[in-house]
Amino acid sequence: MRFIGFFIKCQLIFVFYFIFLNYQSTTAQESKVNKIIIDDNFGNGRLLSPPTENKEKKIKLIPPKSVLEKNKRKLDDIRKVKENEEKDTKIKQEAEILIKQKELEAKRKVEEERKQKKLEAKRKAEEKRKQQELEAKRKAEEERKKQELEAKRKAEEERKQKELEAKRKAEEERKQKELEA
Repeated sequence: MRFIGFFIKCQLIFVFYFIFLNYQSTTAQESKVNKIIIDDNFGNGRLLSPPTENKEKKIKLIPPKSVLEKNKRKLDDIRKVKENEEKDTKIKQEAEILIKQKELEAKRKVEEERKQKKLEAKRKAEEKRKQQELEAKRKAEEERKKQELEAKRKAEEERKQKELEAKRKAEEERKQKELEA
């Protein structure tokens, strides 16, 4: 019995030892094998195995030209879409800037027209005031001249009337002296 128990124990230890050694040997073999790393997963399932060039002994699978062209077209399409979006945003920004410039120009024109009208109204008011002043001066001058002429005429009439009166008196006196004499 002891012998059988000892024998079973030895067999169990041997089996465990054998499994453990066998496991290590499989892991050692896996580390020696070159691993194939696939960078991109392609849907067509074709794999190419080029020679290894790196020191790491890693193989990079090169996709077929058709796949590369498809990827290039996709990238070109994406780039074109981005460029179109950038152009659209740039055009929108330029349009917004142009609209703002037009609004500012319109505001400036309105302000300029308002100032122009204000200046024109001031100029007209000043012109009208000067014209009224000149008209008032002209009328005052005419009135003064008229009064001067009227005064001269009256003075001339008075002088003539006095002369006539003096002549008439002198004539009467002369006639009277002639009658008396």
